[in-house]
Amino acid sequence: MPTERITLDLDATALYAARIAAETRDVPLSDWISKVLRERAIAEAMESHVVREAPPGWEEETLERIFGIDDK
Repeated sequence: MPTERITLDLDATALYAARIAAETRDVPLSDWISKVLRERAIAEAMESHVVREAPPGWEEETLERIFGIDDK
């Protein structure tokens, strides 16, 4: 999935917890944060029904999550 470089200011406790979670799963912190943000954004969009257009990768990820289909 394409990435975009951004700068974030995070609460120290949240950042510490994220680092531990990423380390526990043996993934880079940026990958862990991206995964969690994507999951949370999709969940909140589904709950509030405010998705105006599908974000990049939405269809593929939905198929994979619901049906276990890897459309790649």
